[in-house]
Amino acid sequence: MQHFQTSFFYNLQELIRNAPLLRKYYLIFQALDLSALQDRNYGVGATGHSRHAMLRAFIVKHLEGIKSIPQLLDYLNSIPPLLEICGFELGNLPDESQFYRFLQKTKNSTIKAIHQKT
Repeated sequence: MQHFQTSFFYNLQELIRNAPLLRKYYLIFQALDLSALQDRNYGVGATGHSRHAMLRAFIVKHLEGIKSIPQLLDYLNSIPPLLEICGFELGNLPDESQFYRFLQKTKNSTIKAIHQKT
């Protein structure tokens, strides 16, 4: 099966202007100060996926009332522009184990600091 990069078929800025759901998340994510959260692992080992993108995905999960991480992944995969707004590359969404690992390794105080800055 061939994979086509979806962004060839839509203009993200035009969709943000015209789609209320995408505009909502674009504005929320623009207001976030994520400086308290290191985006990637720059030490030993692979850099992995963006922690900022994962946090944005969890914001979508919370605001959309999505009950589980597998449901979140299905939701994001079904709306490629939202996937891109979160900060993921199309076709390169982390698997659920990486989302669970993000939850385990991210300190609650870091999330609170981000929330207070917003």
